[in-house]
Amino acid sequence: MPKYSPHQSLSGGFFLAEAAVALITLGIILAVIVALFAAGVKTFVYTLRQTSVLTNAREMYEGNGPVHGLLWSSRNAASFQDLSTSSVDLNSAGGTPLQFTLSNNTLFRTQQSVSASLGNTITTLQPAYYNMNSSGLIVVSTSASSADFVTVFVQTVSPDKKTFSFYSGARLRNHS
Repeated sequence: MPKYSPHQSLSGGFFLAEAAVALITLGIILAVIVALFAAGVKTFVYTLRQTSVLTNAREMYEGNGPVHGLLWSSRNAASFQDLSTSSVDLNSAGGTPLQFTLSNNTLFRTQQSVSASLGNTITTLQPAYYNMNSSGLIVVSTSASSADFVTVFVQTVSPDKKTFSFYSGARLRNHS
């Protein structure tokens, strides 16, 4: 009677079929790990792009620290200088003129000849001005002195050239 059965390895190792199954299993597991890692990287890049777009929009609307943005400044302004459809011209509560203009996809805030950038991926800036009439209805303003609401439509472009639109508004708190 033989000492070893025909199905048992003489050296105590694996048969070729067992080794092949182990390598195939290892390959499948590695492929799943690589696919998960690639999906994680893709998700990270997408999140980073979205964060960039939202950060630029936030800076444009609210500002970036000591430099107040368009809506923040509008809420604290006393009046509008004019009803421009391409820029927002305000009179601050202290009487200082303040202007927001779009140039080369960058929104600039200019006060007393000092300009500050508020976002550099903005392609469209469209303000609209409103006031409340004697009946309590909100109507489109026909004069800068009566306007006490502003809405701003803004479009920004992400690093991968996708366009995102934002629409927001503010009421002048210091309007007389």
